[in-house]
Amino acid sequence: MAQAYVGEGTILRFGSGTATVATTTATSVNTNDVALVTSITPNKTSNPIDVTALDSGGWEQLLMGRKKISLDIELEYDPSDAQHKAIMLSQFNDTKSRWILLVNSNVVGDAAVEFLGYIPEAPQTITENDKITVSFTVQSDGAVTFTQVA
Repeated sequence: MAQAYVGEGTILRFGSGTATVATTTATSVNTNDVALVTSITPNKTSNPIDVTALDSGGWEQLLMGRKKISLDIELEYDPSDAQHKAIMLSQFNDTKSRWILLVNSNVVGDAAVEFLGYIPEAPQTITENDKITVSFTVQSDGAVTFTQVA
């Protein structure tokens, strides 16, 4: 029987280095971990191609084309945090960066997603009596790797 899990323990990693999911474990501490993340929404999409022919019997037929993944991320922005600064600089300079998402890293055998991607925009929300937040989407550029975490 399936079991539900809370999102606590999910780790988001960001950087330009060559460290991959295969060289990390769910319990390892990594200086590339992004702090103060409040939500992550992974989205995998495929571009459907209509291949319906006259002899399809009246039913649309599709072929799945190009794929992409994106992560919608919200974090409590800390301007003194090195990773937060690097993320904002990456967006400002249109730099492709490495992203690793370890979903519920407390569960051995859970999946990780790794890809290179860009941040098209990163708007900040600054209010008079609340925390500063940044909401942004990372869009993949090239292949995405799915890995079982040991």
